[in-house]
Amino acid sequence: MATAARATQRACALLCALALTLAGALPTTTQRAEAEPTTERILLNSIETLSADDAGAAGAGAGEGGCPALVGRAAWGAAPPRQVERQEGPALLAVVHHTYVPGACNSSAACEAAMRAMQRYHQEERGWNDIGYNFVVGGDGRVYEGRGWGVVGAHALHYNLRSVGVSLIGDYVEAAPPAHMTALAQRLLACGARRGALAADYSLLGHRQVRNTQCPGDAFYAQLSAWPHWVARLDPALDATVRANPNANATTTAAATTTTTTPSPT
Repeated sequence: MATAARATQRACALLCALALTLAGALPTTTQRAEAEPTTERILLNSIETLSADDAGAAGAGAGEGGCPALVGRAAWGAAPPRQVERQEGPALLAVVHHTYVPGACNSSAACEAAMRAMQRYHQEERGWNDIGYNFVVGGDGRVYEGRGWGVVGAHALHYNLRSVGVSLIGDYVEAAPPAHMTALAQRLLACGARRGALAADYSLLGHRQVRNTQCPGDAFYAQLSAWPHWVARLDPALDATVRANPNANATTTAAATTTTTTPSPT
């Protein structure tokens, strides 16, 4: 009997040792969490511009420091710009648009196609260097990089040199854009101000405030007065500053002369 008891004890000891060995070899739940960062942690430690797959999976709300993640130009299939003109210093104005045409898009595939269509129209029909806008917000909940920060756009004649143009894909004459799109646009502008790409005291305008146009649509424009930095009338001194070099401004915006809402996105 004593012999049987000793055999049982030895078996138990071997099993316990095996269990301890396995426990040391396999990571615990806590160990796995530290070794495999979440999507949020990956984004916070990466650059802001994501590939199409990454942006679609993570959503536009997970960029650095509260900034919306951007769908980069390569991700939406942009053609190369013909020329890039850099802004001097931070933008003083933010000009908000709707695209009118193309209409609203609600999937990543549709929004990416809309970006390519706008760029083709702007480059081939208008003769511009690139897509006119600096950034575009899609109904798919993503922010698309157009010309980007610090680059002169072609979206508001006489005001392009010191402004950033943000457009929401869709026609917002009768119906306002969805709340998630306007929230993304506001977060993008706040991000630009924090990063110094926009002046801390920048002025926000609807396109119709600097051109004879219906853009960004009646329903959308009615909301802009509630946005941070919106001004009913541009300060005359600031107006003179941003219009100080109209000849240089015209080099990238000569075709931005539409006076009414037409199939032109500007």
